[in-house]
Amino acid sequence: MSERTSDDAAHLARVVVGWRSRHGWSQAVVSARGGPSATTLSAIESAEWSSERPAATLAKLDAGLGWPRGTAAKVLHEGFEPFDELVQPAVPGSTGPVDVPVLDKQAARRQVTALVQEVYFHEAAVHDAQAQLARSRAALDLARASLEDLAASAGQGSSA
Repeated sequence: MSERTSDDAAHLARVVVGWRSRHGWSQAVVSARGGPSATTLSAIESAEWSSERPAATLAKLDAGLGWPRGTAAKVLHEGFEPFDELVQPAVPGSTGPVDVPVLDKQAARRQVTALVQEVYFHEAAVHDAQAQLARSRAALDLARASLEDLAASAGQGSSA
């Protein structure tokens, strides 16, 4: 394999970020689909990735992004642009491209699991925010009641 340059790493970073954005996938989704860890994916996407086992990481990247085996290596070492080659017409004879899903059942299950985990995470965050809001409202009500008591006692003290 050829020596990797910073331009190669930057190209891989742009392609991976673009592919993930195009599909609306988080780093956690790519990881759950069999891709590299979110930490490694973040390093790849910032063009700061180094690995003692780059072939294994690139193979995981292929799996996580739903690319045919060897695509990530081609992107990194040959400047390959997967966007045009990994789409096909929606209907035979039509001109509009659509993404060709390259998922096996396990990858699909991992993707669904990751999405469900994200939903649970966000639901928990919403629940926590609602609980905090309720506590804040209770504290505000208590503060209002205290102010009203102070105002009432100050009004009684001045009339005496």
